[in-house]
Amino acid sequence: MTQSFKTNDGLELRARVNEPKDTPRAKIILVHGIGDQVDGVPYKTAAEALAARGFQVHRLELRGHGTSGGEKMYIEAWHDFRNDLHSFAQNIISQSPSLPLFLVGISMGGLLVTNYAAHFPDDIAGVVAVAPALGDTGGSPILRALLPVLSRLTPRIRVDAGLDLARLTRDPQLQKEYLDDPLYQAKITPRIAAELLATIQETRARAPQFRVPLFILHGTADTITSPKGSYEFYEMAAVQDKTYKRYEGAYHNLFVETNRAEIYDDIANWINAHTK
Repeated sequence: MTQSFKTNDGLELRARVNEPKDTPRAKIILVHGIGDQVDGVPYKTAAEALAARGFQVHRLELRGHGTSGGEKMYIEAWHDFRNDLHSFAQNIISQSPSLPLFLVGISMGGLLVTNYAAHFPDDIAGVVAVAPALGDTGGSPILRALLPVLSRLTPRIRVDAGLDLARLTRDPQLQKEYLDDPLYQAKITPRIAAELLATIQETRARAPQFRVPLFILHGTADTITSPKGSYEFYEMAAVQDKTYKRYEGAYHNLFVETNRAEIYDDIANWINAHTK
């Protein structure tokens, strides 16, 4: 079902909801990665799979992405993303307050849901961070070194992030569908990239106070976000209820990986264990 959502500063964001056949056991907000869009093959696939496993799944398209409002691939500050997610979450909670809400995010979305939980730990039952950006990122090291300067001087210029897009998934058909998507954006602005890197450091600094149940999943062959970085965050996170799972040989986007059924089962089993 198509939805729309208006931000506090008046932008219109696209959203989708996938309903299970029976009464849902929990609600999920699914957050995509950088450059992606709400109807991209990873998120449509993930939403359908998780709805089939008994959950109501809400997909939010971030500002500057897809056909959502906002300047393409640009934010003034990270709190724009975080505040949008907060307003969206509060709206979803108000619709059915008795159902527990879980946040599931991948890549930059994995960073966003983890950072969100560090700032707004109440009202969410758990966080599932899939290949989250919680350590070193792929792309050009020269660009990363220049980002603080570029973010100040030319914050809106579009640049190639230099990510290893040939290793999104080991499934060649879904790899092609992913990159052939006309709404997928491979070029980013220095501002969004600099805010992302700063938020990685801020989120890691908050790990000793992190108190929301946490499940991190990462492929060992991921060259876009660091499995080492996500494991370091897992180790630092203060919450006792935490799980980390590695998938040997898997690339970055686990939602469309060759072992995706295993991924969806693992997420569903973890959420089910936290709804009792």
